[in-house]
Amino acid sequence: MDGGRTFSSIPGAMTFKSAAVSQLLIDPNDPNNNFVVGRFVLYEDPLVVHHVVRSTDMSITFSPADSGLSGCSLLIMNPKVPSRLYCQNGLGLSITSDSGKTWASVQEDEIFKSTGGLSTDMLMNPKNPNLLYFLGRSLLEMEIHQK
Repeated sequence: MDGGRTFSSIPGAMTFKSAAVSQLLIDPNDPNNNFVVGRFVLYEDPLVVHHVVRSTDMSITFSPADSGLSGCSLLIMNPKVPSRLYCQNGLGLSITSDSGKTWASVQEDEIFKSTGGLSTDMLMNPKNPNLLYFLGRSLLEMEIHQK
């Protein structure tokens, strides 16, 4: 709150039995809505590891947002439609249109073949959110349409 001079604990951290955060996404239209990527075990369900969790109250509480995902290494949000997110993991690309309640896989063989394996970065064209860029050993531009 003061430009990084001091830090305080996030109240929602008490939701987790264990947590390792690798990425934070904040909805540009609603800062209360945010997604955290990493490896999380919740007190309420200590036998399940979650890879994406969501808060709708500015990180006071979190809930799983990874139903159907097998991990997530990179997550991007469509700034025009923040409920639409793209997740890349070792198995491919998945997409959600309902803020992570359900995920569907996208055929990604072309991405892995074109970038020489798992891409190291994934970016969205800000003028055309259906246009994604994948960076690995090469750069791939791919247009993805979702109903």
